[in-house]
Amino acid sequence: MIFEKRKVPLMFFVGMVFLYFPFYYAQYSPNPTAVVLATILFALVYCSLFYTDHKLYSMLAWFYLIGYIAVMSFWGNLQFSLFIYNLSNMLGWYYKENRPTYRTVSYGILLLAIILWALFGPVPFEMRVFALVIHFFGLALLIFSWIETKREALQQRLQEQNASINLLLAENERNRIGQDLHDTLGHVFAMLSVKAELVQTLLDHDQIDQAKKEVADLQTLAKDSMQEVRQIVQSLKQHTVAEELQILQQMLDLAGVDLVVLGGEIAEQLSLPVQNKLAMVLRELANNLLKHSQASKCRMVFEKDQQELVLHYEDNGVGFAQLTG
Repeated sequence: MIFEKRKVPLMFFVGMVFLYFPFYYAQYSPNPTAVVLATILFALVYCSLFYTDHKLYSMLAWFYLIGYIAVMSFWGNLQFSLFIYNLSNMLGWYYKENRPTYRTVSYGILLLAIILWALFGPVPFEMRVFALVIHFFGLALLIFSWIETKREALQQRLQEQNASINLLLAENERNRIGQDLHDTLGHVFAMLSVKAELVQTLLDHDQIDQAKKEVADLQTLAKDSMQEVRQIVQSLKQHTVAEELQILQQMLDLAGVDLVVLGGEIAEQLSLPVQNKLAMVLRELANNLLKHSQASKCRMVFEKDQQELVLHYEDNGVGFAQLTG
């Protein structure tokens, strides 16, 4: 099928209000019926382009729109050139084309022809000024839409990149947890199995006292293992400054951000609870950098000022338009 059902934003159809002009001025045309039919076809073709990806139809429909605007502007009334806003709207916000294609090239040629006609054609002075102002403004809007869509695409790529980084970090963390549990619990379960078999053997030979001793060792081993597991779980919640900086280094490397850290050994002298809180601060700084700053370089400097630790942070990001708070 050439056409398919889609949800199209209303903004693309607002410009259809300009259809009033060709219908109104058709009565002054030598062939009113042709003007009305051509205008109705223009409206149908314009709307249909939002519901198809068929290449041949899209190209033919586009050139019909170009031809209609050219004929109505040069052989009718220059006011009809306002329909070019419909095309710029489609280029900037729907097709999002900012490179040479048959659409952008034909649009540029038509716009240039309209401007030259307004400058040198048999056009009243008021209409000449009106056309030039309106079309230069329309060109500015098109350029703005290109810049905005490029910014949105960049933002989308950053979000996808951040999502990939988060997945990689989560995978690394899972691997680390798995390795810790394997190293700890694997050894423990092996020891428990050997001890249990030894107890069973001692009981079979009525060596009760020795069996009790091995059971006591089993209890001690189980308690120690429980404590090690708790420490592993606790380590998932808390990071030292050195560990957090290592994680941030990996994360920012994946994002293409150069991280420079000076004086990190000063922060490592803090107590563990304080380091845990500082690690959370560092994590939040890195998250804000990736989400908002668009920076490629980052610098952290730790300094000791009497009884206080001072962290100097800077990056080459976009900054803030206005500081609040």
